[in-house]
This record gives sequence, C-alpha cells and structure tokens, in this order.
Amino acid sequence: MNVDETFPLGLAIGPAFCDRIEERRRLAEAVFGPHHVWLSAPRRYGKSSLVAQALVDLERRRARLVQATVDLLPAYDAASAAGAILAAVGRASGQLLPGPARVAHWLRQTFGRLRAEAVVDAEGPRVRFAIGAAGPEAVEAGLRGLDAAAARAKRRVVLVFDEFQQLAALGKEGHAIEAAVRSIAQGTRASAYVFSGSRRSLLAQMFESPRRPLYRLCEGIPLARIPAEDYRAHLDRAARRRWHRGLSDAALEVIVGLTERHPHYVNRLCNRLWRRERMPGPAAVEEAWHAIVAAERDGFVSELARLTPPRRAVLVALARRPTAQPTARAFLDLAGLAASTVRASLRWLLDEDLVELDPTTGEHRVLDPALRTYLAQIAEGA
Repeated sequence: MNVDETFPLGLAIGPAFCDRIEERRRLAEAVFGPHHVWLSAPRRYGKSSLVAQALVDLERRRARLVQATVDLLPAYDAASAAGAILAAVGRASGQLLPGPARVAHWLRQTFGRLRAEAVVDAEGPRVRFAIGAAGPEAVEAGLRGLDAAAARAKRRVVLVFDEFQQLAALGKEGHAIEAAVRSIAQGTRASAYVFSGSRRSLLAQMFESPRRPLYRLCEGIPLARIPAEDYRAHLDRAARRRWHRGLSDAALEVIVGLTERHPHYVNRLCNRLWRRERMPGPAAVEEAWHAIVAAERDGFVSELARLTPPRRAVLVALARRPTAQPTARAFLDLAGLAASTVRASLRWLLDEDLVELDPTTGEHRVLDPALRTYLAQIAEGA
C-alpha cells in the first residue's frame, strides 16, 4: 500500500478521507442550491480536504462543476485582494470559453467594460484581466459576469475563498471588497461560494457581526473532531490492508488518545507507523508520537516566545490540567494568577486558536495535542 496516499500530510481524499458525512452533505446542498457557506475550523483541521472530497462526491453524481480557488493569504491591500479574486474568476471562466470564433463576443457579453482577453498557458485556457482593473468595482463585474456565463451554459460554479479572514486585516479597503462580494453573492443564480480560513474568530466576526457587509450572508459549517469510533474503524481498515490484520485495541486507544483526534496529527502519526514492517504496539505508537513532538520543538518555542508571561502560564496550566472551571481556586493556584488575569489571557488564547472549548465536556484545553504534550513535558521536568 502507498502510505502517503492512505495517510497524506496534505490533501486527503478518497480512501484517505475519514467521516465528515454530514458536512459533505451540507456542502453538496450548498453547491446545488446554490447558496453560500463558511467553514469554521482551526488550522490543519482538514477544511481543504473536506471541500475537495465534497467536489469529488458531486462529480461522481455528474454535476457539471466549474471550480476555482481564491487564495487570499498573500493579499496585502485591496488591489492585491481584488487581483486574487479576478485571477480565480479568470481560471473559472477558462472552463466556460466558447470556440475561437466566438471568444471576443463572449468576453464583451460576459465582462462588459472590464478589459479581458482569453489566453492559454501551462494551466490551460483562462481569462486574463488588464493590470489596473483590480478594485471593488472590478470584483463585482468579474463575479457577476462569471455567474451569468455559468447560468447561460447551465453549469455550476464553485468558488472557494481560502484564508478569507485576510480581508479583515485590510481595514476599510478590505470592507469594500467584502461589500463587493456580498453585492453579487446575494443574487447569484449559478455560483456557490465557500469561505474558509485559519482564524476562526476573525471569520466569525465577518459573518456574524451586524456591522460587517457579509452579516448573515451564508450558513456556517463547523468542523468538530472526528468521533473516536469512526477513527477506529478507519485505522482498522488501513491496518488490515497493510498487515492483513487489525491493530490491537490498546494501540488504537493510544493513537486516538495522544492525537486527541486532531486530523493533521492522526495522519502524521499514522504516516510514520504504517511505514513499519511490523504492526506497532502501544510502546511503538508512543515512541513515534514523541518523535513528532520533538520535531515540532522549534516551532513551539517560536509560538511561545510571542506570548506574555500570563498567557504562557495559562497555556502551560491547561496542558497539565484541562478545566471547565478556569477561575476555580485549584486552577488559579496551578497557574499562579488572579482570576481576572486568567480570564483575559484565556480570551486571547481562544481568539488565537491556541486553546479551544471542548463542546462535549465544557473543558478548556490546548488545541494542538503535540503542543500540549510538549508543554506537559516541560512542566513535569520543571
């Protein structure tokens, strides 16, 4: 078996994709609606894999999809953000272009006054917009034209806006781009927009604050941790393909327990384990896990260096003892802080996705399980 296909460290689709049945169904409904959704999940939680798998599901149902991704991570001002959106519009439009004899008319009909040309490069056909066209008005014209062209062709467009929270960092300029997106999104006939990002608190503000242009534009789809029983079944199938028998219950429990069902770390740990000739037991699982934690040390040190001492103290205390009562005397003594300081630090750590609130237990805990292990090791050695 190919370990990198079974437990990829990047995009996971097909047999590598585990569970998320309900989320896939809701995404499919959004595309067919069409209506728009935003995905709420921490970094490395499988948002891109979920979208990719949902689109594969739709293609199997012979949905005539036009797909493109808007990568907003490099955006540093309104022009660069608008340029990223128009580039995605151009790639999607390339999938709708008519024959050469009709291209010029199609471009005028679709994009009006926007200066556009059809080009073919290594990535295939696309529409390229003139430099200097990037701005809120151009975003509106591009999105409107793409939607109209897809409707004429009886196709469905799926635009994925990745790292969409970057617009929030652009202030009023970013708000203008948000408003341009909304002006088209609220009337699309053939386009579904999927908004995603790695900063949940910023995304939530964009879609849940009455002061923002995208307020109530679309429904949120939260990604929780995959249930333990689904992971056990997934890992058991993979073990039988690799070693022709299932993992021991003890080894499965250690994998699920150490990774805390964090999708990235489940795949990363199992990618190591499944390379072994012999089936791993609990001790081998723990050894591989601590190797992963050690490999992450430099990144963790950099992350911790940006924290104030009180925030670092709260994070270390939560690594040692997750709690549903962070202002109770026992936790305050463990952190060595006053209740007001713990509350303020906890708010910041939650906003930064360093800590999460477990929806089943009500406990605050360190979100990254490898960071939790690292901090617990330091605390125990202190």
